[in-house]
Amino acid sequence: MILPEEGNSLLTLIATRKVASLAVNFSHPTVSYTSPGGALPLHTFVRFEPVPGKEDLLREELRLLLAPTRAEPGCIRIHLYEALRGPLAFYIHSEWVDEGAFEAHPKLPHMTRFLGLVGELTTHPVKGIRTKQIG
Repeated sequence: MILPEEGNSLLTLIATRKVASLAVNFSHPTVSYTSPGGALPLHTFVRFEPVPGKEDLLREELRLLLAPTRAEPGCIRIHLYEALRGPLAFYIHSEWVDEGAFEAHPKLPHMTRFLGLVGELTTHPVKGIRTKQIG
C-alpha cells in the first residue's frame, strides 16, 4: 500500500506485507506474543465435515471466526471455503507470520468459544495441518 506522507509531496511506501522482515507484538488479556522478525510464514489448512442437520450452524460459526481472526496481528490472511460437490465440507486456509502467531490463536476468546462447541457440529475432531509454501 502506498500512502502520501503528510506535509511531503513525495509518496512514501508505508507497508506491503513483506513477511520476511515483519515483526509482530501482540498483547491481549489472555495471550501475549512477540514474533521474531525474519521468520517464514506458516500456512494452515483445516477441514470441517458437518454433522447432518448442523450444516448451516457450522457454516455460520465458521464465518463468525473470520473478522476477529483477521484482526489478530499475526494473521496475514484467512479464508473460508465450501466444497462444491458432496460430501459437504468446509475448509479454512490461513496464513500467519510464523508458528508462534498461530500458537497464540486458539487461546483467544473467539477461538476458545468456537473450540468448545465445534465438536458437536462436526463428524471428526478438528485437526489443523501446518505447512510452508514450497513452490
